[in-house]
Amino acid sequence: MRWGGENARRIAAAARQAAGGGRDWVVLDMEDSGLRERTCALHAELLRDGLPAGLTLQARRRRTLVDLAQVVGQRTSLRLVKGAFPERALDHAGRARIDQAYLDAATLMLTPRARDAGFLPVFGTHDDRLAGAVMALAREQGWAPDEFEFEMLYGVRPDWQLALRRLGYAVRVYLPFGADWWPYAVRRVGENPRNAWLLARSLAADGEYFG
Repeated sequence: MRWGGENARRIAAAARQAAGGGRDWVVLDMEDSGLRERTCALHAELLRDGLPAGLTLQARRRRTLVDLAQVVGQRTSLRLVKGAFPERALDHAGRARIDQAYLDAATLMLTPRARDAGFLPVFGTHDDRLAGAVMALAREQGWAPDEFEFEMLYGVRPDWQLALRRLGYAVRVYLPFGADWWPYAVRRVGENPRNAWLLARSLAADGEYFG
C-alpha cells in the first residue's frame, strides 16, 4: 500500500469489525488537485481488499463526473461536497454552475443501478435549496429517505438538521477536533462565508465547536 495506506487499512479493518455490515465507513477526504489521483487510488485499493472505504468528491471540479462514474456502481460511500479548494483552471466557473454540477453528480449517485450495487450517497451541504433538489431526485428514482445521507457540521443549521430528521432523512453531524482544527475551520469559511459565525463562536467558547 502507498501513501498512508497501512494506516487507512488498519482503521478500515477496525471499522469493518465494529460495523458488522452497517454504515461505518472510513471516508477519505478530498483535498487539492495534487492529491486527487493518490486519494482515488487509495480508495480503490481499500475496496479491492474488501474494506469499508468511502470517498469524497468536489462538485466544483470539472472532472468529478469522471471520477464518480468509476465508483457509483460499487458498494461504497461517496460524499459529495461543493469543495473548499478552488483551482480556477480545473473548476466550473461561478456559483450557479457549481450548484448545477452538484445536482448533475447527485443525479448519477441516485440512479437505481447505484442503489442495487449497495452504493451509499452522502450529500455534504448546508444549502437547503440543494438539499430540496436532492430529495426530489431521490423520490423520482425510488430512494427511501433513509437510503442516503445528508452530512453537516455540528452547530451549523441545527434547525434544518432536525427538520430533515423529522422527515425521516438520515443526517450525519460531525465535529472537527485536534491540533489542526484551525486550517479546517478557515477552509469551511472559504467554502461558504456564512460559516464564519460558527468559527467566531468556537473562538469565543475556547474551541467548543472546533477544538
